[in-house]
Amino acid sequence: MQGIKNMLLGIAIMVSSIAFYSVYDNDMVAVIIAFIGLCISIYGYSKKEK
Repeated sequence: MQGIKNMLLGIAIMVSSIAFYSVYDNDMVAVIIAFIGLCISIYGYSKKEK
């Protein structure tokens, strides 16, 4: 269950990077936030229970 929560957290971070980009129009920060969310999602996917 913890892996699924990490995946959802990563997806939420990626969506928030889209919202950040639409407000502040800063490419680099939005890409960094999205990359962090992607890493968390991949970590959650690799740790999910089988």
